[in-house]
Amino acid sequence: MSQPSYLKKICPACGAAGVALQLSGSIARFPVYSCSECDSQLVPRVTARALLGFAVVVVGLALMYLSFLAGVHYGWPGMLRTALISGLAGGTITMAYGLVARHTILEVRS
Repeated sequence: MSQPSYLKKICPACGAAGVALQLSGSIARFPVYSCSECDSQLVPRVTARALLGFAVVVVGLALMYLSFLAGVHYGWPGMLRTALISGLAGGTITMAYGLVARHTILEVRS
């Protein structure tokens, strides 16, 4: 059976890939999903490995700061510093969101 995945929308109860979002009246509540095969109510849960996204953000911020200091110290042109810091920021955000999305699972609502 496949792993219950938030991205692939695989049901943890029956293993079917027919999971759909249920629309509710309130936007302040957590999203609720339902399986079309077994009619289970599913909610997304963040695993402990998803918290690695915070570590990625901290390391990315440190690299951006160090690249800024190196650019100032060695006299790099402003455009090069901007491109380097922007690339690091984009990579950091992409990796952090990717970690959270990959390590979020669906659980049966109790």
